[in-house]
Amino acid sequence: MLRQQSPDCSDFDVVLPGRAAPSFRVLLPEFIHVEGQIRSDETPFVHTISGRWEREGEVLCGRLRAHGTFGVQVLIREHDGGIRTQVRVKNIGDAALPGVSLNICAGVSHLPGRPGWSNRDFIAGEVPLERSAQGRFWYEAVTPRGLKVLTSHRWEGIHPNPSQPSAEGVENYGASPTEDDGAIACAAASMDGESLLYQCWSSPGRWLPPFPGNACMHLLPKLVDLLQAGEEARVDGAVGIFDGGWEALALSIEDGGMLRPEFAR
Repeated sequence: MLRQQSPDCSDFDVVLPGRAAPSFRVLLPEFIHVEGQIRSDETPFVHTISGRWEREGEVLCGRLRAHGTFGVQVLIREHDGGIRTQVRVKNIGDAALPGVSLNICAGVSHLPGRPGWSNRDFIAGEVPLERSAQGRFWYEAVTPRGLKVLTSHRWEGIHPNPSQPSAEGVENYGASPTEDDGAIACAAASMDGESLLYQCWSSPGRWLPPFPGNACMHLLPKLVDLLQAGEEARVDGAVGIFDGGWEALALSIEDGGMLRPEFAR
């Protein structure tokens, strides 16, 4: 089940079959970046923009306009412990835009929210239902051992200081994207190691290391090197909870069809 806490926005809490509460949240996308523009004051939020959403059979289709520059279409189908999705971005401005990429956020809580919630498979039950407390636990206890990106057929840990993961002195939202741009997936392990929250995309991109402001993870799949005025670019992806280990997830992503187009192109 897909829940939009912000009416008509591309911000979803996803409730999996057999669950009473959401398992993860995903912003499709949180930002659209243009080369040389990374700060949030240069690339305002996209997931807070109201659009028009309608069901087309099993597919939820949303359309919105972002900052007078982009026409965005989001297609979502519930699938295999999560969602399959396609994000299409059209340049509706007059100038060509270099290095266009998405910034996709997936997280294990929605705080503050109406109602607020947290996936306790990933965040210990004693941690208060409060954004900064959960973000700190995520940074100090979850991500040092279990937040990785998938590049060149192998998983790599991405915590900046896994041996001493204190949040003291770390900016809540100060993480910058990597220079590396080869990640097709990222995933975080539950506290018992039995399941993985993941996102994966048909186009590789950069990633953000974890930060203590929120219990979330970010990939930046690249749409296109140059998006001419009037042109459209697309990326296919999947976000969900995988019941299994790291190698099994990699196999499912790379050889199991998660990155094959789910929607007509």
